Amino acid sequence: MVEAVRHCVMAGEPAYSIDIVARAGGVMIWFIEGLTRLRAIMRLLDEDTVVGDWRLAMIRCLLDVKDGKVSQARQLYDSVTAQCEFDVNDLTQPSDTSGIHEFVVMEILISVYEGRPITRSFCQQLEAKVSTLGESEDALKSNLLTFLCVGNLQFGEFGLARKFGEMAIPYFLATGSLYGAGNIYMHLGDISFAEGDGVAAAASYKQGLDVAKKYFNDDQSMKLVANILISELHYELNDT
Repeated sequence: MVEAVRHCVMAGEPAYSIDIVARAGGVMIWFIEGLTRLRAIMRLLDEDTVVGDWRLAMIRCLLDVKDGKVSQARQLYDSVTAQCEFDVNDLTQPSDTSGIHEFVVMEILISVYEGRPITRSFCQQLEAKVSTLGESEDALKSNLLTFLCVGNLQFGEFGLARKFGEMAIPYFLATGSLYGAGNIYMHLGDISFAEGDGVAAAASYKQGLDVAKKYFNDDQSMKLVANILISELHYELNDT
């Protein structure tokens, strides 16, 4: 895919790369294989091409968030969604509404990085939406279950957070999203940590780190997060 985009750019037709990236999954490539190819693609494209298409703009938002440029991601996200003809926070819309899946994922992701909790009312919408999804929508289901896990962890509802996290794993695996599953292990570790179960937390963090090392060894951010969480756990347990 990176080479295909490179050829489009070299031919002076960067617009053709938009369809290539979109057909490959767009921003949701992240959940399958991490950020490496997305970063390579975005380095090839000029700013006008990126901000001129909502699918590329969502990838830019994702990379900005992961690089710590959260306010920049929020600004771009808001400018793109302001042009939409639907409410990105209304999950009662059909799942095939153009862009709704990507927009919902990015809205929640940016909000979490901004330090804003996922509201209980939105969690209720997420849960209701999950119950309506069929087998062909496992990718969306896994994403929404992840956010239910995170939201309930924020509320201190550890049992519910664990339930939704564990529910998400088989859906991630069914869609080939080891990256998504690896992140769930991190969240399950956080839940155990918050519950005071250091042994379970360490086991979950190790599962996440093992996934990162085995399948995403070139993704330094995922390994960094896992190592920080493990170090924090050792510190809290006074385990040198």
